[in-house]
Amino acid sequence: MTRYVETARKHGAIPVLLTPVGKCLFDGKGHLVRTLPEYVEAVKQLSRELDVAVVDLNASSEALFARLGQEWTRRLFLWLAPGEHSNYPDGKKDDSHFNEYGATEVAKLVIKEIRDRGLPLAALLRDDARTP
Repeated sequence: MTRYVETARKHGAIPVLLTPVGKCLFDGKGHLVRTLPEYVEAVKQLSRELDVAVVDLNASSEALFARLGQEWTRRLFLWLAPGEHSNYPDGKKDDSHFNEYGATEVAKLVIKEIRDRGLPLAALLRDDARTP
């Protein structure tokens, strides 16, 4: 990530780091299980060291998933019934990767945080970029 930040700055770009997105992982009582805390902290530490903005996508996505609950959160991920998609004839239960709808919802979280924090990138977002 250091190389990404340095290369971006060298070329006049505005680097922004993102913490890892949460996963669709719930315990037996239906409570969201926090994931990847060491990676989240590593991204935040690097953002401090390099003085670069960080979007805490882990916190915002996990807050969304906790609010939605397990069944609704699954609708954001690549959960397919057998025969639903030709690439997955036997179906798919993927708690890490988003379907198109889920990817759009997570992108809205990023847009919202960029705007809410007044990051320079906010000026480059289209006015019709929707947020939750």
